[in-house]
Amino acid sequence: MDVNDSIVITGISGRFAAADSVDEFERCLYEGVNLVSESDRWPKDFFGLSNQIAFIKDLSKFDAQFFGINDNDAELLDPQIRILIEVIFESICDAGESRDSVKGSKTGIYFASFYNEIDRNLRAEDIDYFNLRQTFLGWLSYAFDITGPCYMYETACSSSCTAIVEAFNALKHGLINYAIITTSNMNFSPSYGLIFQKLGLVSADGKCRFLDANASGYVKSEAVTSFILQKQSTAKR
Repeated sequence: MDVNDSIVITGISGRFAAADSVDEFERCLYEGVNLVSESDRWPKDFFGLSNQIAFIKDLSKFDAQFFGINDNDAELLDPQIRILIEVIFESICDAGESRDSVKGSKTGIYFASFYNEIDRNLRAEDIDYFNLRQTFLGWLSYAFDITGPCYMYETACSSSCTAIVEAFNALKHGLINYAIITTSNMNFSPSYGLIFQKLGLVSADGKCRFLDANASGYVKSEAVTSFILQKQSTAKR
């Protein structure tokens, strides 16, 4: 492959527990900040489940008008969709691009998601509207007027890796000019936590002890990320 056709990461953005940007998250990692705290999203000691998680704290802020979404729809949107739209926009800007430059372009969206608790709750209550996970891609495309291919991948813990491989291949074969790889993982209810607890996967006391004899599992955490892939020849940074 010619060096000018090398596929590179040109933009990146994300929301993390107690960190609203990649730079903040990097600082927390270098300083050894504990991002786990007590959540009030479900009762304490609910069926023995720890409510110590690393969670994104502010889910309410969203500039609906900026993204062409009316306020009523924005109020009903899954917080994941709202944050996904924000981080995608930030990653586009970080790549030196703009909403206008990706509008109508050969841009593909590759969304990776392990599970969706909002979707699970809606099905349990027999409610059917635009928060079902199958509609996520429609909202992401609509917010940026993207008409290229949009795919959702669910391959358990490898979902993001699968999305990256598919986006890379699409760029390599000239099917798209830009690839937006975006992922989300959020915890709105104890449902999956209880399942993982029964499987012996999550920590009983909300602490990760990697490679420690006293480790009892991992701590559930949240993140929403997006990054841009494109060929070196078209990259602006």
